[in-house]
Amino acid sequence: MLHAIERKKSPAHRRYTGHRDEHERRVHEEDEITSLVFGTLSLLPDEEGVAFWLALLDRLKVSEGLRCPESGLAQQISLWPRLAGTDDDGRAGVEPDMMVTLSWDAKEGPQSLVLLVEFKWRAPLSGDDQLQRQWRAAKMKWLGPGNRLLHLFVGQDLSGAHAARARNDVWSKDPGNSLHILPWTTVRTLLGEIAASNAKRPMARWASVVERFLGSVGITRFGGFAAVVDKAGPILDVELAGQVDMKSRIFWNEHKGQTP
Repeated sequence: MLHAIERKKSPAHRRYTGHRDEHERRVHEEDEITSLVFGTLSLLPDEEGVAFWLALLDRLKVSEGLRCPESGLAQQISLWPRLAGTDDDGRAGVEPDMMVTLSWDAKEGPQSLVLLVEFKWRAPLSGDDQLQRQWRAAKMKWLGPGNRLLHLFVGQDLSGAHAARARNDVWSKDPGNSLHILPWTTVRTLLGEIAASNAKRPMARWASVVERFLGSVGITRFGGFAAVVDKAGPILDVELAGQVDMKSRIFWNEHKGQTP
């Protein structure tokens, strides 16, 4: 399906921009996009999939304690894993969109970095504490000696994730682990860079197809500010492509105290 959409052989991508056929009562846009983009990544050899995650971790500028070695890594991707709940009110377990486990051997013994990922597509969080519930459940299952945990939120509207963290920053209670909030535009920008890096690599071919798919459903690429960060960590990280005119009217002229 990715190739059909990329080559304009199918109008299926319209369902991810709000289009509905008469017989469709509901479209699981978020789940379908998760499968199309990252389910396909799981089909690549480990060294290719790992290269993508290492590039993303580098882009996010994760803390030193969450860094992985650059070789000898294995990748395991689980879509919609069911995690036991930890709530006192009797709610059922939680189901993040994806868990990625990067594992390797070290002299201290087996090591792993688990990426807990929640995607949102044209939809809000499922309750004010969805991310906190995911984090608590994942901590119980994975966080421990030799294991590290990183929480990622990817969406078009980031306000809900920022508000959730501001209400209850459970991530700050676990030093070295964190929540990173990033837009789909960051993902597409990174995919475009990978696609241009070495066209013969399987990962580059995958990135090229997925990058164009995201473009077909309205996700743009960055070409402006070098980075936008908040005090809790990086949110966006893009390269300055030279399209921004620093003398334009959108910038304040501090020497004259007025716009030119």
